[in-house]
Amino acid sequence: ETLPGPEPDVAEQPEYEPLLREFGTSGVQNLLDTLLNRRLEARESFDQNIDSKSVILQFIVSALNSPALAEPIAELRSISPESLLQS
Repeated sequence: ETLPGPEPDVAEQPEYEPLLREFGTSGVQNLLDTLLNRRLEARESFDQNIDSKSVILQFIVSALNSPALAEPIAELRSISPESLLQS
């Protein structure tokens, strides 16, 4: 399946020549370099044996110990049942 986009012969049409010349090649070279580096990084990460359960557990423990969550939980625990009934 092909992606929608410009017709393949756009580069051959004279009216698009000034636009294509203005683009130059440095942008394309940078894009290709980035894509190649990201591809290699992705391959390296997939080649690693990662224990996904351990990663998830580590994230959960870290989230539960974060002050943003731990402090409100501690505050709720400090409220007595009687004071909750009076509210």
